Amino acid sequence: MSGDEQREADALRTRELVDEARRFRALAAYALAELERTHADAYELAQEQTERLRDASTREREMPLRSMAAELAVDARVNDRTLQTQLFEAHRTVTQYAATWEAWRDGRLSRAHVRVIVDGGAGLPDDEARAAYEHDVLAYAQTTSAARLRSYAEQVAEKHNPATMQERHDEAVQSRRYGWKTSATACRCSARSAPRSRCMGCTTG
Repeated sequence: MSGDEQREADALRTRELVDEARRFRALAAYALAELERTHADAYELAQEQTERLRDASTREREMPLRSMAAELAVDARVNDRTLQTQLFEAHRTVTQYAATWEAWRDGRLSRAHVRVIVDGGAGLPDDEARAAYEHDVLAYAQTTSAARLRSYAEQVAEKHNPATMQERHDEAVQSRRYGWKTSATACRCSARSAPRSRCMGCTTG
């Protein structure tokens, strides 16, 4: 085989490998997104179970999420608290950023892109602001790396956040002071990321 023929053969094989890698990335994205949906459904079921314990003590109301996370954690061979956090994050992603989740499932985004988008919108106060933010950031996310997306997402979130600079400063100070709300359920909920009533770890007896 001549030098030109070898280079042509190498180029053809490279294109084949690129196509193969793209196909497997799409399969992996689909599987991970569906796992995220399953975790969101598990969190939702735990919420429904907790609602049926409206008159129970705080400890009793924590049990549905703790039990659900324990079952999944054993199967996944991870720490219970890690799984509880994953359930909450999955529910937030699927319910608050549905278009982003769908793009992930379709292979148009990676898990890293999704985390940047969801985390970037954590300070937005309502569904309307989140929807506007997601609409603006999603198209760009599909054309760039997750690392480059981060600064852009922060800028877009800033544009759609109706809070004043002082309000955001005060919230940031309080967030640093108290951190994520972590009960025995360790679901890492705060007012910045989900309404109190929607977080299993922030229920009161």
